[in-house]
Amino acid sequence: MENPDEIRTIARHFDGAIEEKQIETIVSRFTDDCIIEFPGGALRGKEGARRWIEWIFRHFTLIRFEPVTIMVDGNTFFEEYFLNGTFHNGSTVRSRQAEVLEFEGGRIRALRIFFDRMDFADALGDGILTRFIVRKLSERFTPDIV
Repeated sequence: MENPDEIRTIARHFDGAIEEKQIETIVSRFTDDCIIEFPGGALRGKEGARRWIEWIFRHFTLIRFEPVTIMVDGNTFFEEYFLNGTFHNGSTVRSRQAEVLEFEGGRIRALRIFFDRMDFADALGDGILTRFIVRKLSERFTPDIV
């Protein structure tokens, strides 16, 4: 069993390495047989971790995390947070997300990320028609509970 304080520290350093774009540090935090799961896919192993983080850095010029809730239970770290990012095209996004990190021997064995992909669609829309369609989809799939 991992120490909860150590898990919090490792997770904080992991987020810091992402904000500072330290690819080698990020990849070194994963076990050799890790899995990263996100909406629409999953990647395995350190090579998968490298592909995941390089993909993120190809799209974002700036990433900042704003923690909301953090919990540790056994070897599992849970965090709800806001991702504040700037894309290469200059558009920005603020996305409420959650992540679950499972640790083994001080390294990340599993990372599961949860977010609404529509948060990014509007920011990446490159024209008025795209933004209109994204807005209409968001309206259509948002419950009318008022």
